[in-house]
Amino acid sequence: MTLEQSLELLIATFGFSSGNKIEGRTRIQKEVCDLQFEHNIPLDFAFHSYYYGPYSDDLAGLVDDLVDLKILREDAVEIGYGNTRYDYSLTEEGRQLSERVIAKLRETDNQVVEQLARRIREIESLSTPDLIDRAKLASRMESTA
Repeated sequence: MTLEQSLELLIATFGFSSGNKIEGRTRIQKEVCDLQFEHNIPLDFAFHSYYYGPYSDDLAGLVDDLVDLKILREDAVEIGYGNTRYDYSLTEEGRQLSERVIAKLRETDNQVVEQLARRIREIESLSTPDLIDRAKLASRMESTA
């Protein structure tokens, strides 16, 4: 698995997500971890134990790069008690890129694309605490705090 393939699958993940959006950095980390470890989607991110379970510096950096490239938009949402959640959504350019990436992936491995779409719908039905627990179990990594 190459970084390019992981990048394409990450962009497709946003493309299949409701509203082309994932709410919160924690949720992005746990969704990708679950896809990689539980559902064998061929992503190749190195995870380690961190707050709220598995965390990938590579994935966080890639998300930041996609924001810098204006593929993703980052929105700070105040959630109370001085806490902020960062939500990420595809920009119009990102949405168009996602459509092209998904079409390309369908040509090379439609089975993975269909599995990714199904798993995204399944994951979206989980609460974030349940997704955290599932990612911990799938990756065999606990929280560090």
